[in-house]
Amino acid sequence: MRWGNPTAGSNPADCLEGQKMMKAYEASVNSDSTEGRGYKVIVGYFLEKSDAEKVVKGRGPMGMSNGDVQPVWIFHNLAEYDEHRNKELRLRAWNKLTPEEREALNLPHQEM
Repeated sequence: MRWGNPTAGSNPADCLEGQKMMKAYEASVNSDSTEGRGYKVIVGYFLEKSDAEKVVKGRGPMGMSNGDVQPVWIFHNLAEYDEHRNKELRLRAWNKLTPEEREALNLPHQEM
């Protein structure tokens, strides 16, 4: 899978032009493969979670576990980040209210 538009050029920045945010996966391992007391070393970023998991498989401390895979969001610009963050905040606030509180505040049903 390529960045954004599959017909775009090889430059990721060009492919992201006009695109919405996208989810990627950060694959990392610990610098101390014996006890796991070192620092995080980023192996790479992947669009497919399965690829990120494959690259860190068996690379945890003592070779007995896997490295870490975490989802990350890639935003095209700050405005897109702000929009995403505000949506997250609204959803968290909405989820804290009971159905009775939502009705009392005359809040419409949120589809997020």
